[in-house]
Amino acid sequence: MRLPDHFVRPEYVMDIERIESYLKYIDELMTTELDGKNIDDITDRMTSLLEYMPVTNDMLSSSGYYLNAMKEIRYKQALKELNTSSPSVIKDYVSSMCADFKYLYDKCERTNKGLTHYLDGLRSLMSKEKELNKHMK
Repeated sequence: MRLPDHFVRPEYVMDIERIESYLKYIDELMTTELDGKNIDDITDRMTSLLEYMPVTNDMLSSSGYYLNAMKEIRYKQALKELNTSSPSVIKDYVSSMCADFKYLYDKCERTNKGLTHYLDGLRSLMSKEKELNKHMK
């Protein structure tokens, strides 16, 4: 994924390497095996993942910024280079030129949503185990 040389990232936008690093780490956390019957393991995993919830929001916003910035650059380029006035041809061209940035945005969105559902699942496991422990006493 390459940004144009003249591209200046605003300070509030997370850099792409950092986004990719977080994506990898969060994915590892969510795919590491978990003992769903051990409340301490569930709590530890929830604690680890909860601190990344706001990060995934920043990742999503930043990847959206890159996607939109690249679309603007590619539309300007397409209007200069393509000998067509067909909106669908220009749109398809721009989409293909921005595919990497679209993938990054989609991956961030899926990670954000997946993290939310994963945490919901952990809460359910914890509730179940607490209920079972209550009945065993």
